[in-house]
Amino acid sequence: MQTIRGTLLFILIVSFALITLPILAQQVIATVPVGTGPGGEAINPVTNKIYVSNYNSGTVTIIDGSTLATTDVNVGTLPVAVAVNSSTNKIYVSIYYTNSVTVIDGATLSTTSISLNNPGIMTVDELRNKIYNVNQIDNTITVIDGATLSTSVVSVGLAPSSVAVNPATNKIYVPCYGSNSVTVVDGATLFTTAVATSQGPEAVVVDQVTNKIYVSSISGGVTVIDGATLSTTTVAAGGWAFAIAVNPVTNKIYVPSATGNNVTIIDGVTLSTTTVPAGNWPFNIAVNSATNRIYVVNNRSNSVTVIDGSNNAIANLAVGNSPTPVVVGPANNRTYIGNVTDNTVSVIDGTPPTALQFVAVAPCRLIDTRLTGGPIQAGTFRNFPIPQEGGCNIPTTAAAYSLNVTVVPQVILGYFTIWPAGQPQPV
Repeated sequence: MQTIRGTLLFILIVSFALITLPILAQQVIATVPVGTGPGGEAINPVTNKIYVSNYNSGTVTIIDGSTLATTDVNVGTLPVAVAVNSSTNKIYVSIYYTNSVTVIDGATLSTTSISLNNPGIMTVDELRNKIYNVNQIDNTITVIDGATLSTSVVSVGLAPSSVAVNPATNKIYVPCYGSNSVTVVDGATLFTTAVATSQGPEAVVVDQVTNKIYVSSISGGVTVIDGATLSTTTVAAGGWAFAIAVNPVTNKIYVPSATGNNVTIIDGVTLSTTTVPAGNWPFNIAVNSATNRIYVVNNRSNSVTVIDGSNNAIANLAVGNSPTPVVVGPANNRTYIGNVTDNTVSVIDGTPPTALQFVAVAPCRLIDTRLTGGPIQAGTFRNFPIPQEGGCNIPTTAAAYSLNVTVVPQVILGYFTIWPAGQPQPV
């Protein structure tokens, strides 16, 4: 513990071992070099492998989630998106330049190419081994059969922007930016239905538990679709919402707003909302439902805002330049953020710490500078090793302290600061 700026003081200890906040345990533990322009990410939670598509180098970098060792696979010019079927251990990469999808065998790393017009964002139905690829220019989606690699093309609305699937109902949802609608595709018949949304639908997420579909829009509204009836409800949120995520365990929906630099949290039961701050231009978001942590990627402030879903407390972590894609690894509670202009991936360790027990002790004066050491002069500091001071029998295993600090100034005191020894003085 350090103190500064006092002229005469004593410190009276009342109690110790303050419980730490789990949100503060989040930290960037590694920065992994990958290919040039890491614009897409996907994860296989079974093998704990992370796949990063590198737009400018024509490769996919495979990161081992345990060791962080990397392997590069050549996939073709301008890979724009990547998706994984963890059941078959196959990886699908949209190749913009050659109008194709490269399929990587996760075991052998051998590749196969499928012809596809204007491939883009993908999602996978692992239950049926189907891959759904958005073809924005053609106003279609392509359905890839994962077993045979045969394809079917389905017409949707204008300028489809993303895609999500509910394997439980075999329904596919495609927001169409140009027609202010979501095209609902029946996976069995490929029959389509259009559902009106707020202006400029951008991203979609499905809560399989409630069979509700949430669509974020550039205009700021979130359209809630009942998967059974296709009836809709609109919830106000911030504008330019490029992404949306849901925690099916808590039934909370998270919508980052790039114009508001915040995140709207929607209660899935009441549709009431709460807003928490984020960094500059929150562009992407991911949820770890096991730890109830939400990771908001702030593209222009080169940071990630971590939200504690239990109390909406936040912590901000610095990452690389122009962070964009994000995936959560449930195997070890790590989160991976691709830094597009750094050609790296930041790895965040999100394992919650063991909660500490609060232990009250009898009042004990730890140090009195009137008796030991003399006054602390202005502009200087002094360290006090708490377990060793005052004969208060404070255990060395204590991780945090609750202190009463009293200052007895001899002259006018501008301010007084106390902080953990060895760390920068706070402002």
